[in-house]
Amino acid sequence: MARNGKHHSIQRLIDVKTGRVSREIFVDEAIYQQEQEWVFARTCLFVDHESQIPTPGDYFVSCMGEESVILTRDHQQQVYTSQEL
Repeated sequence: MARNGKHHSIQRLIDVKTGRVSREIFVDEAIYQQEQEWVFARTCLFVDHESQIPTPGDYFVSCMGEESVILTRDHQQQVYTSQEL
């Protein structure tokens, strides 16, 4: 979704002074798709810490947006994500 008038209409859903957020943010499909594009498709995200997979063969499953991600440690102690395999 391109940055257009919809981007500005999201600002009306958040009241920074009171900290209130409209329920619409959590149920609007267009806002959801916009977040998928602007947050998850453009940035590097923290999945987990390597201490969660301390020994070879350990793995950890998480999500980034709509993508399922597996983090694993091999027998040479290297850490890989399912995106790299």
